[in-house]
Amino acid sequence: MQNRSYYKQMRNQYFERAKAFGIELKTNIALFQGKQIYRIAEQFQNFIDLMKSAHYYAKESLRGYQRKILLPYSEDKKYGVLEEEVIFLYFIEEIYSSSIYLKNRIESDIKLKHYRDYIKSKEFPSIEKGFLANILSTVKLDELTEEEEIIKMFEFILKRFEILSNIYSIIKQYSQLLPEDANR
Repeated sequence: MQNRSYYKQMRNQYFERAKAFGIELKTNIALFQGKQIYRIAEQFQNFIDLMKSAHYYAKESLRGYQRKILLPYSEDKKYGVLEEEVIFLYFIEEIYSSSIYLKNRIESDIKLKHYRDYIKSKEFPSIEKGFLANILSTVKLDELTEEEEIIKMFEFILKRFEILSNIYSIIKQYSQLLPEDANR
């Protein structure tokens, strides 16, 4: 409870950085093409790292609330926890876990692309029959949809991130109305 102010400040700092990365990612997704997946994956990892830190500090800022030491703002106007802060934590957890899933999906797609290229580069005499033919047809179907699916997942995460940004704006607005010693 004594460090709540520090955790809130750090939560805000990391979220602001993640927000800037989110805006940058949104513009880069418009330019997304198969060859740029590596670059976007690296940028996305930076976003994930910032979200991880923001999640940690958001969770720590609510530790007293989870242990029933802090009361909701409706019951304690000076030191209470805003319901928006709790919702913020839920959204940040969702975006963080969805981002990790998407990162793993991108890494899997990159590996599949390498495998696909390897299979295509080899000349097999019985490519039309057998197990390899089934693998090639399955991988070819996946190749057609993977880029589109990744873009849709990015867009979903960024839409949820916009909602999170709106909740964050509400938290910031309420925090400015509270007395200085209330942010302890």
